[in-house]
Amino acid sequence: MRGTYADHTFGGSRKFNLERGQVQSVGAIMDHSRGRKHIDATLPIPVVSIGIPVNREAVYSVDSDFEGMARNMLDKAYALGHRHILLTGLVAPAFVDGSNFIVRIAESIRDYCEELGIELTVGFTARDTMADIRLMLDEAFAADPKISLAIVESSASTASPLTMGLTERGLRVPEDVSLMVCAAAGNPSMAGRLRPDEMPMNPNATCRRAVEVMVEVLSGKPYPKGSVEFTPVEYRARGTLVPYKK
Repeated sequence: MRGTYADHTFGGSRKFNLERGQVQSVGAIMDHSRGRKHIDATLPIPVVSIGIPVNREAVYSVDSDFEGMARNMLDKAYALGHRHILLTGLVAPAFVDGSNFIVRIAESIRDYCEELGIELTVGFTARDTMADIRLMLDEAFAADPKISLAIVESSASTASPLTMGLTERGLRVPEDVSLMVCAAAGNPSMAGRLRPDEMPMNPNATCRRAVEVMVEVLSGKPYPKGSVEFTPVEYRARGTLVPYKK
């Protein structure tokens, strides 16, 4: 894999109260979706983490299935003959901040590319300007001229300038370079009427399940500490992932 990124940590928390008759049970739902940190294992209340903290054995965790997301996308790409992939997106600042889900998605894609023998080139940007996109594409294709698929991580807005940048290079989407978006909001837009294949985030489902787990724990349902529950992600095919053409 070509490309580098940094992993830093931070996080936050929210309290959750559940009234049961005359007794108030208290727990905490901690949001680690944007950063990873240690949680005090001696806390006297149950803790449900959205995202997986460093010491997950101290809490109950609920998160999106990022590894499953990577495998789903890459299995489809591999079956269609793609062996040279560009991972891009407007996420460079998030890597500096150590955003948990962005780092985990990139690591999952990296690891599964290595397992499949796919050449992965990483080209994250700090802005979505055409100047940034052109520079990123120049460096990416200089590193690997055989790129046949671009995966945009998290920032669906990058899809439009990326498509224009590829067009400037004489490359059409999807005829010459396939395009996918992962971990965005689920409604990507592109230049013209073309919309990319996507595996979007579902934060509502993840947060809802975290609350359900907290209610179940406070209600006495046995849950082993350290358990991790993943909410599924859905592949949305729109015609921008096509067979590799030599």
